[in-house]
Amino acid sequence: MIYILILLLSISFHSFSKGLEYKACYRGYYFFIPVIENCIQYSENGSDAIFKTTVKTIGVLRLLKNVKYRGFSVIKNQRSEKFEFYQKEKNLEVMYRYIFHRGFVETEKRKKNRNKVFIDKKRIFLDGKYQDVFTASVVMFKNFRNKKKGKMFIFYDGKTYTIPYYLKDEERIKVGKVEYNSYRVILKPNIRGEGLLKTRGKWIVWIDKKTGFPIKVKAVFDKGIIYLKRTSFSYKEF
Repeated sequence: MIYILILLLSISFHSFSKGLEYKACYRGYYFFIPVIENCIQYSENGSDAIFKTTVKTIGVLRLLKNVKYRGFSVIKNQRSEKFEFYQKEKNLEVMYRYIFHRGFVETEKRKKNRNKVFIDKKRIFLDGKYQDVFTASVVMFKNFRNKKKGKMFIFYDGKTYTIPYYLKDEERIKVGKVEYNSYRVILKPNIRGEGLLKTRGKWIVWIDKKTGFPIKVKAVFDKGIIYLKRTSFSYKEF
């Protein structure tokens, strides 16, 4: 499930300033072979925030299975307002759109597989603790330094998920030519989605102790393990 990588790369935004802007790109490796690139943008101004992301396959995997994902989330007072996500894998195309209200969520799912088109619109009653995947992860790591373990409550593809997380330990790691003092965080995602979006086992996220942003991710899928490493990073507060 390449999609869950987006979740993990969005999890550590936290700031006590009026606003911030964050951009980063990551490259994913299967063994030593580069297979995906993910870029994210996050902006926060007071109680309003927007998260955007793109994912694409590269190299050999692009030739075998051309994958493109893009999505965004609108966040208000650390609560989901709107979520959209588009997934393309060869002949499979899926679009999700959620609008969150107090006590319920309006959902729309459009799925195209070869020449078959499926459209499903629903109003689903929802406990207020459940958020879209981007918002839930952002909120988790805004509070991470004060709460070293807990659960994320996620709504995705018409289902609710509870994902536990905890701080395992601290570790000094090297990515590229730079060494970092990091928190090693363990997550146990159990989200089952369309196409490649299937996770299993324990995931590890290394979080830079200085900035609070992700450096590296070990992601476990049904098809194997992918390591994501940060390749570029910019951050400013205002």
